[in-house]
Amino acid sequence: MHHRRRQAILEKKPMLDALYARYNDRAYHKTDPVSFVHRYPGAADKELAGLVSASLSYGNVVMILRSVERILSPLGSKPSVALRSLDDRELMQMYRDFRHRWTRGHHVVMLLAGCRDMMERYGSLGDGFRSCRERGDPDLIPSLDRWVREMKRHQLGAAGDLLSEPSGGSACKRLFMYLRWMVRRDQVDAGLWRSVKPSELLVPVDVHMHRVARKLGFTRRKQANLATSRDITAALAVLDPEDPVKYDFALTRGGILGEDPESVYGISASTR
Repeated sequence: MHHRRRQAILEKKPMLDALYARYNDRAYHKTDPVSFVHRYPGAADKELAGLVSASLSYGNVVMILRSVERILSPLGSKPSVALRSLDDRELMQMYRDFRHRWTRGHHVVMLLAGCRDMMERYGSLGDGFRSCRERGDPDLIPSLDRWVREMKRHQLGAAGDLLSEPSGGSACKRLFMYLRWMVRRDQVDAGLWRSVKPSELLVPVDVHMHRVARKLGFTRRKQANLATSRDITAALAVLDPEDPVKYDFALTRGGILGEDPESVYGISASTR
């Protein structure tokens, strides 16, 4: 990385550290789908709730929270246990009327069936991911590809709309966000998966994160894709190489809460 760019990124550290101190707090769980992870005490339930929540995390946050609630509530206080007792026919009956933008009940059923089958094969979603890691992989992308394909073994193609393989080059924001929840550990993230280091994570990039990262000079790329996620992660690694994704939750709170970008990030709303 060019020295001048590196220096410009380092100058943002006090602001980002202040945002992290402000927003990475349990008080802000309710503004984010990660709140469902913290609803349950058991690790298996946290993993399952997290994947459902992350997979539905597109669109308005109020709509997301409402849709995730509609999926998890029928499964009771221990959703991982309840799911193992249900076959596909019963799941289809439970979610036949489900709607969340383009997602329909059969997408939800295929996702849940994939989770159920992975838990039966490996014991947990986290153990399934660990089994998909191979020595020599350059990063997490091959492991994620294998894990998604393993999740789809049961499926008839429907849940491909909810779980995409990152090797295709897309930003895979929802999968990267799920990994952040499962790997990092602080007031927001659950830190259940010890087989992955925080330094291996990639920043989840959606429209808002892409816009903020461009304004802050963390990327110049014009598309929110995998390459852009790598670019932003490399920039944040200048600030914290062991845990670059720590700033993700804080960087996205301002937009979700409707706060003024100049006051939150010290940037002009008109900056391009």
